[in-house]
Amino acid sequence: MLACLGAVAFVAGCRTPPQQAASTDQDRSLAVLEGREADMADALAYYGAGVLREGLRDSGAVSNYMRAAELAPENTSLAMRVAVQFIRRGENDRAAAIMEEACRRNPRSMEAAFILSQVYQIINRPADARAAAARAIELDPHNSKGYLQLAALWIGVKDEKSAVKVLQDGLAKVKDPLPMLRLLGDLHAQHIYEAGHKSENLPEAIKYYEKAAAQPTDDLSPAYLQKLGDLFIISGRTAKALACFQKAAIYDPDDLQLMQKIALCHLGLGEREKTVELLRKISGKDPQNPAINYYLGELYESLGDRQRAVECFDAARAAEPSNPKSYLKMAVIHLRDNPRKAEEVIRDGLKHLPKEKLFLELLSQIYLRNRQFNEALSVFARLRGVLSPGDPLLSEPGFYVNYGLAAQQCRQADLALELYRRALDLDPSLLETRIRLATLLIWKQEREEAFSLMDDVILAAPDNFFAWYYYAVLSSRAGEYSQSIALFARAGAAALALGARGAQLLDSGFYFYYASAQERNGNITQAEKLFAEAIAADPENSDAFNYLAYMWAEKGVRLDLAADYVSHALEVDPDNPAYLDTLGWIRYRQGMLAEALDLVQDANALMPGDATILDHLGDIFMASGNEAAALDAWKRSFSRDPANRAVGKKLTDRGVDAEKLRREASPPEMPPPSAEE
Repeated sequence: MLACLGAVAFVAGCRTPPQQAASTDQDRSLAVLEGREADMADALAYYGAGVLREGLRDSGAVSNYMRAAELAPENTSLAMRVAVQFIRRGENDRAAAIMEEACRRNPRSMEAAFILSQVYQIINRPADARAAAARAIELDPHNSKGYLQLAALWIGVKDEKSAVKVLQDGLAKVKDPLPMLRLLGDLHAQHIYEAGHKSENLPEAIKYYEKAAAQPTDDLSPAYLQKLGDLFIISGRTAKALACFQKAAIYDPDDLQLMQKIALCHLGLGEREKTVELLRKISGKDPQNPAINYYLGELYESLGDRQRAVECFDAARAAEPSNPKSYLKMAVIHLRDNPRKAEEVIRDGLKHLPKEKLFLELLSQIYLRNRQFNEALSVFARLRGVLSPGDPLLSEPGFYVNYGLAAQQCRQADLALELYRRALDLDPSLLETRIRLATLLIWKQEREEAFSLMDDVILAAPDNFFAWYYYAVLSSRAGEYSQSIALFARAGAAALALGARGAQLLDSGFYFYYASAQERNGNITQAEKLFAEAIAADPENSDAFNYLAYMWAEKGVRLDLAADYVSHALEVDPDNPAYLDTLGWIRYRQGMLAEALDLVQDANALMPGDATILDHLGDIFMASGNEAAALDAWKRSFSRDPANRAVGKKLTDRGVDAEKLRREASPPEMPPPSAEE
């Protein structure tokens, strides 16, 4: 504002600094100047000296300006120059006093009142500024400056309604309504972009911009034509938008952004040939310009020509390898059908811009999508290292969720725990992240914290089926089968309360896990019913067929039906070692030892070292009369699961020191669960 006032004063007060003339000429000039003319000459001399001293940062400049103002009190520009100097020196009261005096000396001067309003505005006296602006309007109601100043003051105190009223009142009075029409359009337009075409401000903004466009043109006309065109685009009037952009292009036919808008309008109107023609025109202007190639790539992409889009983006990248935009565009296009190529593009970009976080963000997502979890984890660590402490990405829960997913898939449980906790600190409503965190806590034997996490979910969303369901699954995994059964019942009730949509949630998986909890809690009859529900919901649920078959085999009941069930499971998954072991165990129960031995040995080959399969193998060997092989199988089973008392008793009953084996046992550590688990 100060710079603006200073510039106005210079133009108004003195077009050129006075030059020194010969003494005879000066004497002759002074001789003919009498009275007021002599005072004005002195005023100009003092003013010129003030300008020169101000340019030299001379503190005496203000005294020269003041003397000039005293000699020419009707010249408000001189008074303004003095006021500006006082404001720069921090003497706000003196600045105001100078302009107030100028107004008293020039009571009919609109300019004096207008400048006084600006001075009041600068020194933070808003009420006085508004009063002075109103006075300027009163003195010259045909001049738009007073209205614009008063409107700006109302806008400054966030009273746009009053600003709009001032401008509307003045439109019919002023000689030049153009700046007022534009400001009215701007006031309405600034509220449009949040609500889009539904905004009630849209037709008002268009109305004022159209009226402004009908006025004589000036340097701002092209910009406001583009604004009007943008609003027509938002309102869906593409043809009118095109007309505005084409008018604006008359002033600057080489404006690439404007040409892009024109091309997109042609495209929106279905005028493909004109779009292509404009594309060729653009490319011919500067084929090596990275901005043009990038722009062409965007247009070709909008036309669905992905091959040419990639060619243009690649040309832009070659011309400006330090700009990340072209790499990102190419990578996103390739990501749709060739993730490996997208990865290649981003890795090439990282050679030129090794700390570009957008590259690292996209590359991490590519690796997650490709299930390259080790690579994703490495990129996340690199990305975390280049981010500044205040980077917005560090406040995004999704960053920690995806980073945690990569860590969990790489079995880095402690890192995943840290990242999931951070994500939940930022957004406690992330149910899936809460479940993953609880699953890892159960693996670490920290059940109370895991259950506390799920309790919070239940409290926040007591009708949420998924909250109850996953809490039930986690409880079962923790060995709390009675709790799990109760939670499954609540989950079922929550689903049924949703009607037909909720019934779909009670799928085969729900019944399978519910049945498993019942079986482990000893409720065999309930388990059988629920496994039947799981099979009815999905006849290809091979796990349900196998589980039910094994349950019957363990009890020695319904063995023929059990064999049919597990045979069906093997049709779905022929090389599943658990299914082969189940069928072998059924054949053992049926006394078909040779077939049983073949099946369980196949299972052991597919999953060597499994404690249950080795126990079954030992039983079959013993029933077949091969005690040595049976003892060897039981020993290996016991070393893998020294807590299995039944196997320990078999060994002890045959003279084997089971306690010694228990001490020497090295059971495999259970790896942390993956995200899928």
